[in-house]
Amino acid sequence: MKNLSSPFGRPQLLGNISRQFDLAVQTGDTGRVKRPVQAAFRPAYRREVENWLLAPGESVKTDKELVLHYLVELRDLSYDDQPQMCVADVLKDRRAAAMIAAVFLQNLVE
Repeated sequence: MKNLSSPFGRPQLLGNISRQFDLAVQTGDTGRVKRPVQAAFRPAYRREVENWLLAPGESVKTDKELVLHYLVELRDLSYDDQPQMCVADVLKDRRAAAMIAAVFLQNLVE
């Protein structure tokens, strides 16, 4: 990830942050299955994310909204061709949304 100077005094973040992890997703009414995935996120400073999440006068943001705002793509690594997953379908599962959000939050730039 490269940094360029921004007019606001902080370096501008370039390049996506890519992380691989096992994502447990809902399968039917009772089952969950772990799938190896690769998520690509837009890089962000911790302060930027805190300001977005806690913007005064706005409703509380959910994990789903956080993921939709910062996730670039999600790929299923359990297949040879590593197809993109339908993020809207994955985010119907609140636990999966929370898991993706947690991975993103672990990779914020100080």
